[in-house]
Amino acid sequence: MLENITIMIVDDDREICDSVRFRLHRSGYCVTSACDGQDALEKITEQRPDAVIMDSRMPRRDGMSALIELKSRQDTQHIPVVMVSASVIDKSRALDAGARFFIAKPYNAADLLHAVRVSLSERLPEERLLESANSNTKAIN
Repeated sequence: MLENITIMIVDDDREICDSVRFRLHRSGYCVTSACDGQDALEKITEQRPDAVIMDSRMPRRDGMSALIELKSRQDTQHIPVVMVSASVIDKSRALDAGARFFIAKPYNAADLLHAVRVSLSERLPEERLLESANSNTKAIN
């Protein structure tokens, strides 16, 4: 397990959340989740995930407004966010607001994992990523 690298999934669709959680967990990441943008902001403040995968359209508080708040706060602006949405109209807004990647739904799992890996490699110290890779190799063997 890559227990030292945590990814938060933010999506109101339980099936999507479970599917992404399974893929990330299988890749060795520690995974947490939130059901909407408001829940995500509260949990991100407490848990400090290494990266966030967030749907853009959710009830109560959408992912776009949560992204804007995350990027405006000094304590969370460094956390990379991969936005996902069924609406490609959201793409330019998400990238302009600070999302590192935009993935259209239905997404390709390999593309999503690639976006997470690239986001992490840009943010985390190389030593931490190497630790994670070594942990992942041990877990697989």
